[in-house]
Amino acid sequence: MADKEGKGKDSVICAHAGSLCKDSGFSGKALWQSSVYEFDSLADLASAPYVYRRYSSPNSDELAKAVALLEDAQQGLATSSGMGALVAAVLSTCKAGDRILAQSDCYGVTREFLEVDASRFGIKTDFIDIHHVETLERALNKYVILDETANGHDTAAQDSKSQIVVFLESITNPCVRVADLQSISGVCKKYGAFLIVDNTFATPVRIKPIKQGADMVIHSVTKFLGGHSDLVAGVVVGSSHHIQLASKLAGRWGLTAAPLDSWLATRGIRTLQVRMERALSTTAELARRILCSSTPVKMNWSPDCAIMSIAVTGGLDGAMRAMSCFKMIRFAASMGGTSTTVSHPVSTSHKFLPCAEREAMGITDGMLRISVGLEDVEDIWSDIACGISAAATAAKP
Repeated sequence: MADKEGKGKDSVICAHAGSLCKDSGFSGKALWQSSVYEFDSLADLASAPYVYRRYSSPNSDELAKAVALLEDAQQGLATSSGMGALVAAVLSTCKAGDRILAQSDCYGVTREFLEVDASRFGIKTDFIDIHHVETLERALNKYVILDETANGHDTAAQDSKSQIVVFLESITNPCVRVADLQSISGVCKKYGAFLIVDNTFATPVRIKPIKQGADMVIHSVTKFLGGHSDLVAGVVVGSSHHIQLASKLAGRWGLTAAPLDSWLATRGIRTLQVRMERALSTTAELARRILCSSTPVKMNWSPDCAIMSIAVTGGLDGAMRAMSCFKMIRFAASMGGTSTTVSHPVSTSHKFLPCAEREAMGITDGMLRISVGLEDVEDIWSDIACGISAAATAAKP
């Protein structure tokens, strides 16, 4: 767990990641692999910042510190994965009888956790189209009674017995839908709901959910923050109170990040801003070329995200033909690294969902999710154009 100390420009925070806890006696540029620490006396033990690695380490604290600063949060907790961050956030916030309102088209494994695992603890989840704020408000109105105050404004009636948590992604995976966080957080505050946002796709150099009213933000650090496809880690940030609760849970459950993964992730954050600038610029140019292409393709993209999804013609066969044409772009089930990769959501992240549910979300057999890397745009475009053409040719009678 790491406390926030001041704030600065994103470029400074990124470039100096791992050098921010000046009073800790540790430097994030060193790797601290110790699992236990030795003490000369009980008094030394009582005042020690680190005792046993399952609870925290200098490297995991440096990673949490860097992301908390970037997200403008009070504190952060580094976890063993992005799913570890989700588990820590949900289980430290919810108890049996509480309810989660989650976006229907969230990451497939997130949905599986909420449906399969959280439900075993008595936490119920409704999946709704949160991107339509009126849908969210109708859902909240089912579970929260509003009191009209003297000044004419509606406020949520206080009920200590139950909690409503709203969960969504700032930019959805894989459909790249951008959430109106300002409006969503306003509705959550009106009904007293706790808002958790997964900001993995946007990164805090593009979107800062806490500034727009979120209570907690989680990341799969494995993706853009780490940026080199050589680690697995996550981070959850928020208020000091909520991160302390999440940290205690993470210590009990063994969810904290390992020192090496934390060290690698902190190193990756030092180049986060420049990597994102390059990838976002390339993504915008690829989107322009696809829109101008003679072969029509349904595309989802955002100027705040280095991920784009395209739906090639010919369904699954078209997707396979397109990927077989890629010479440089490699098929990988993750994203956010330095090299451009492609994934097939129907076969990976959302494979456990019934076909009808996937298609209702816009995830079709022909959808390809492209994670734009740092290569020259001409090389990336050469593969994409070839793949689109191959799928279209195969689909012709």
